[in-house]
Amino acid sequence: MNDLSLLPGDPVGFFGLAEGYDRRDLKRAYGQAIRVYKPETHPADFGRVREAYERLEKQLRYGKQQQKLAEAADAWSDSSVTASVPTEPSATVRTPAGSASDRPAAKPANELSLRQLAVADPVAAKKRLQAMPRRTPPDYFLAAVLADSTAGQPTAKYLSHLIEGLSAFPSDPGLMSLTGEYLRTEVPDKMLVKVVQYVAEKLRSPVFYMLTESLWLRLVDGLPFDQFAALLTQCERSIRQTETAYRTTFYLRLLRSAIWKAPASWTDAVMGELESQSAELNHTANSDLEFLEQLRQLLKKEAEQASTDPVRKNLLATIRLSCQKDDAATSARVLQVLNEIARNSKGVQNAFPMATASDDAVWVWLTYALIEQTQVYQDEPVELPAERIASQIRSLIQDLVPHIDRLNSAINTVEWRFKYFPLVGWMIVGVVSGLIPILGIGFGLLGTGPANAILVLVAILALLAGCFLSFFRWIYPRFLHDRLVSKQQSAINKIYVKRWRARLFRYAGASGDALQVQIARIDAVGNAMGHERLGDTISIFVRQDAGLCVYVALQSLVR
Repeated sequence: MNDLSLLPGDPVGFFGLAEGYDRRDLKRAYGQAIRVYKPETHPADFGRVREAYERLEKQLRYGKQQQKLAEAADAWSDSSVTASVPTEPSATVRTPAGSASDRPAAKPANELSLRQLAVADPVAAKKRLQAMPRRTPPDYFLAAVLADSTAGQPTAKYLSHLIEGLSAFPSDPGLMSLTGEYLRTEVPDKMLVKVVQYVAEKLRSPVFYMLTESLWLRLVDGLPFDQFAALLTQCERSIRQTETAYRTTFYLRLLRSAIWKAPASWTDAVMGELESQSAELNHTANSDLEFLEQLRQLLKKEAEQASTDPVRKNLLATIRLSCQKDDAATSARVLQVLNEIARNSKGVQNAFPMATASDDAVWVWLTYALIEQTQVYQDEPVELPAERIASQIRSLIQDLVPHIDRLNSAINTVEWRFKYFPLVGWMIVGVVSGLIPILGIGFGLLGTGPANAILVLVAILALLAGCFLSFFRWIYPRFLHDRLVSKQQSAINKIYVKRWRARLFRYAGASGDALQVQIARIDAVGNAMGHERLGDTISIFVRQDAGLCVYVALQSLVR
């Protein structure tokens, strides 16, 4: 694993990925690789590793549409490539341009091949190539190279020959790989608009989306959004929408950058179209769609609330940065900011008060997604000794247990106020208002005999039962239940914030483990100390505390 001799031909083998790997597996393997080939110490090797990662990452997003591209860095054998890959599974392996299998007839022994002539006399090779009635994919690449060689400098002809080749051989992986790499690395900012317009006009294939994705990500940052949207619409008019998967995958990536600038109406329209196709998306694409939906909700809420809290602003800025770029430098910056937030316990508590916990659940979701994206760039955390962990939990429980009685008292007080006191009052009113008619009818009209006394007693018991049932079937659920739950939650939250919250933040900062792991350990130690169900009680509070969930997630970056 991480053997550079496997690149560029076998990126899967380089990363040591098993069959059926997903994005998480790829990111984890990539994180391990760049710890070896760091950009500051091995810039050239890091570039090769990054290129291999981007190829496989794009394959996962575009799925079957780019399956062939993942099989080789190039489609043909030439002086710079060590292996050949067929353009179709049943096709024969392509040989270098100028070899006997590419030509209808054998050449005289003293005649140079086209490849040899290109080295000896580029002008003559260019003329011979122009005179050829039929070209292979390697011939189009050679024509592109000769266009620059004879001009003595990079020219627009290089791209035009590659696009011409893709028009003739739309599924050729070598031409797609070369064209994609050129568009990703060689197009200056001033030429972005003209290049995407040219590719859309000449290619007219859904492959346009995959090849120009990197250009559109630069354009959405550099153009006013109305100009960007108009340009995208113009180019899409030229594309034959024969395979919607290309377009869907393209928009899933584009929207991560565009959502920060686009008006809500444009975002909602694109999201609606993507959601209508969710049944046809693969797992990776559905994960991207869920991320975008959560992000859209967050941006709408933040726009409505106009929050000025510094922790929220910094956390939102890191989410934006990670959406727009996914490279080592960006991740380093994101990790730096997240580490600063992770060490600011008080700031996180203030940023996510319990009063807004239900509205802040989306922050928790996006924080975990952000951690997952950036964590691959970190070394494996150091495990704390088991005895130290147990000691921390025992100390936590000893600090929390004295306040359990306060919690129970608050719950019981509210329950009496909104349940039992009203029940007693309702029973009194019902008995008083019903007892007088019962006694009047029973003894006044029917007499005072034993039979009448039994009837009166039965009537009184029926009155009591009716009052009791009417309270729990009508009065309590309709008028009191919601108020009781709200008041109990408010009373509990006050005690939690005053007595427990700061202590749980302190424990989370010292532990650094995942939330579920911490709760399970607290429950186990609590049971051993005779405090059963303590873990369940803490779990209820923790899951309602968005700030604590965010803080716990960030601690994984500190260790």
